[in-house]
Order: sequence, then structure tokens, then C-alpha cells
Amino acid sequence: MWDTLTSPPALWFAVPAFAGTALFTLKLAMLMFGGDSDDPGAVDATHADSGPAAELFSVGSVLAFLMGFGWGGLSGVLALKWPPVGAAMLGIGTGTGMVGLFVLTMRGLRRLNASGNIELASTAGRSGEVTLAVPAAGGGRGEVRLILGDREKRCDAVSAGEALPTRTRVKVSGVNADNTVTVERV
Repeated sequence: MWDTLTSPPALWFAVPAFAGTALFTLKLAMLMFGGDSDDPGAVDATHADSGPAAELFSVGSVLAFLMGFGWGGLSGVLALKWPPVGAAMLGIGTGTGMVGLFVLTMRGLRRLNASGNIELASTAGRSGEVTLAVPAAGGGRGEVRLILGDREKRCDAVSAGEALPTRTRVKVSGVNADNTVTVERV
């Protein structure tokens, strides 16, 4: 088997196949076990600010191309018995497909990296219900429960006017600098 892999036409594909696979596996292991850094100078398909060019020419996509080119070319030479030029074309096609698959996978993974936080500013104008009585203006804080989309948010609340008892329907009229919301009766 070693003689087959080191024969002149197969060697041109075996080296990128084994090197690409080994380095790609190493990169995946580093990603899984925390070996990848958040260095702002590093450009990779997983970086949040990277554009299409950075995705196509990242370390991961180059390794995916080498892996696809090598294994595609090797299968063309050894299994299909194609001449080296045909095997190279198969390798280029396989490598390009691997880059496309890698980029799509990284885009999908990047979409999973969404924040679960709800910005307090997004509560302005929303309706909710008092869960802890809100004293009259200047009398302290209470609490309101707001539904934002399919999520519930509880916020400290103050009133600009009258006191608001528990279970009163209210509307957020403002967001304050001290991380409270100003509410009024609906």
C-alpha cells in the first residue's frame, strides 16, 4: 500500500490529503479544547467581523481544500484509474466542495452565537403587568413583568404618577439610566 501511495502520480495527491487531514483534525481539536484564541488579529471563518473573502481564505478553508483536493485526486488516480490531469480536476472539484461545506458550516455555527440578553431599551412602549406594587412617583421601586416576543423579562419599575398595585396592566413610558423603567397605567 505504501508503494501505491508513494508512486509519482499518487504522491501529488497523498501529501495534501494526509497533511490537510492531519492539520484540519488538529485545528478541530484545538477549537474543541480551547486552543483557539480570540486574538483580534486572527482572521478565520469563525470571527464575527469577517467577510466573504476572509471565509474563503481562512486557515480552515485552505485546510479543507487541501484535504478535499488530496482525497479526491487520490481516488481519481487509484480507484478510478484516471490520468493525473483528470484526477487533478476531480481533486479541485472535491476541494472546492469541501471549502463550500466548511464555509456553510462556519456560517451556521456563527448564527448559534447569539446573545440571550434582552436590552432594556427594547422594553419602551411595551405592555406588562405589575408583579410587585409600584409606589407613587418618588416613593421607590416596584417590579413589572413584560413579555418581549416569546420571552419574559422582569424589570424594576418606578411610576411617574400614581401608585400601581399588583396585577395592574401597565405600559413602559421610558427607560431610565439607573436600569429601571418608568410605567403608567394602561
